[in-house]
Amino acid sequence: MECPGWATATFDADGARAIETGGVADLVTGAPIAATTRFRWFSVTKVVTALAILRAVEGGRLGLEDDVRERLPWFRPRARVTPRHLLSHASGLADPISFGWVHPPGRPRRSDAELTRATFARYARLRSAPGAIARYTNLGYLVLGELLEVVEGDYARAAQDVLSRAGATTASFTVGPSARGHEPLRSARTAAMAVIFGRRTPRLVAYARAGWVGLTPFELEGRAYGGLIGSIEDLVALGRALLVSDVVVSDASLRAMRRRVATGPRGAHGLSLWHHQDGWVGHGGEAGGYRAEVHVDPRRGVGVAVLTNAGTAATGAKVEELKRLTGA
Repeated sequence: MECPGWATATFDADGARAIETGGVADLVTGAPIAATTRFRWFSVTKVVTALAILRAVEGGRLGLEDDVRERLPWFRPRARVTPRHLLSHASGLADPISFGWVHPPGRPRRSDAELTRATFARYARLRSAPGAIARYTNLGYLVLGELLEVVEGDYARAAQDVLSRAGATTASFTVGPSARGHEPLRSARTAAMAVIFGRRTPRLVAYARAGWVGLTPFELEGRAYGGLIGSIEDLVALGRALLVSDVVVSDASLRAMRRRVATGPRGAHGLSLWHHQDGWVGHGGEAGGYRAEVHVDPRRGVGVAVLTNAGTAATGAKVEELKRLTGA
C-alpha cells in the first residue's frame, strides 16, 4: 500500500493471529506506527452504532420494526421508517455531502442533535420507499445516533459500552494522539478538497512533504456515522465481537447483522455490514487522509483488519491478501 503508515491484522475467535505495522504516523517527527497507534475509522463507526442499537433491542428498549417517527418527534418522513431500514441503508434517506462537517481544531461545531435535525430538514424527502432498495446514507446513521440518545440516554456512552465489552481499550470519539492523515500532494482528489474546503484549507493543512499533504488533526461533526478513532488492536477487538456471540450481542443478533436485508447499486447489506460475494461481511471507512477496513468470515471464524493514514491507500488489495493468509 502506498501510504506514510499502516497497520494490518488477521484474527479469529481467540483474538489477533498476527499484527503488522509499518511506516510513520507523522512525516515530520518520524514517529513509527505501533499496534497501539490510533487512526480515524470513519464509517467503520457504523458497526459500533449498529451493535449499540442491537443491545437496545435485546434489552427490550427498542424494536427493529418500530416506527422511528414515534421516538423522534422531529423525524417526519412521509413513510414509516424503522431501525432495520436505517441499519441496512434501506430507509430511502439521501446521503448529503459531508465536507461541511469537517472543521479545523477549535472552531465552533454543531452538536449531533443540531447537525442531524438541520440535515434532515434539508433532505426530508425520501428517494425511495423504505425497504425497497439499499442506498448508502450517512444521514441514516446520524438518525440512529439520535435514536440511541432517546432509548439509552446518551449515544457516546452506548457506543463506548460496546467498545468496552468488545475489549477495545483506546478507541473513542476524542481526537487525542493519533496518526496524522495524508493525501497525495499532486492529485485531483487533493485539488478538489482545496476547492471544497475553500478558506478552511490552510487551517486544515499541517505540512507538505515527500509528496504528501499532512492534515491538521481536524474536528468532525456527527459521531454515529463516522467519529471513532482507534488502534488496530481496537479494530481486532471489534472484529472479534462480530464473530463471537455474547461478547457484545447474542448469537441471534449477530446472525441478524450478517443476514442480507437489502440490495442496491453498491451491493447487498445486512444490519450495517456489507456482503461480499465470497461470503465475507464487514465494513470500510475512508475520508480526510485515512482508510479503515474490518471484515469477517463467520463460516470459518476468521477476520482481517487494515488501517492506513492515507486516504488513497489501496486497502482493497491488502484485504484480499490478508484473507488469503487466513486460508480463505
